[in-house]
Amino acid sequence: MLTCCNYVGVRNGKVFKIWEGSKDMRLKNTKEILKGFGGNSKLESFVYLDTCGIIDMVRACKRESSNPIDFFNRIIAEKNISFLLTPKTSEECKIHTSIKRNNYVCILPEYVFNYLRDFEKNIFDETKFMSKEDRERVRYDVYWASKIACDGNKKKHEEEFGEVDKDILYNAAFASTGEIETPNGCLREVGPVGILSSDGHLVEGIRFMNKIRGSFGGGNYSLYSINTRRK
Repeated sequence: MLTCCNYVGVRNGKVFKIWEGSKDMRLKNTKEILKGFGGNSKLESFVYLDTCGIIDMVRACKRESSNPIDFFNRIIAEKNISFLLTPKTSEECKIHTSIKRNNYVCILPEYVFNYLRDFEKNIFDETKFMSKEDRERVRYDVYWASKIACDGNKKKHEEEFGEVDKDILYNAAFASTGEIETPNGCLREVGPVGILSSDGHLVEGIRFMNKIRGSFGGGNYSLYSINTRRK
């Protein structure tokens, strides 16, 4: 039987209540989540983490009595990818380590957050990452994504993109346009950049950014969504 519990969450600095129940039916298991990851040995593959995607992965592991850290390490090993955590996302995750479900279970355990903080160190070093794309043009495209990507979803459109959403989308989009210098001094093209999230703003934002070649700022982006929930 599904329980219908609620707890307080924080998203882009806003506090709100989350009701569970039917949503649990949409949460993917770890096998389904694993299938969503790309990975290409000939390209540098990166995945940006969003708070809701992280929390979903933790819950999926808990259902299967497995360790979330072991699952993250498995993805890194099997898919040959690097996870990335922006400072703004890290701040949001930190808040969730003190938020409890049913008044006693933290929705993001402290030990998982401490593990994830290592991914902040993986943010691109500008001396090793090169792109012909202009950062301001990417920001311009993300601005328009935040304004019209969710036009077909009244609820999401009214909620608007949060600053953390825009920050993740900007970093992922810019990363997808360049090359990175490897330890041996060679340049490797960055493959399609993934975003792990179940947030509708990011899912629609990714679709928008991939479609706007020649429009707005006109960036040549290559992004993909790793949705932790079934449609």
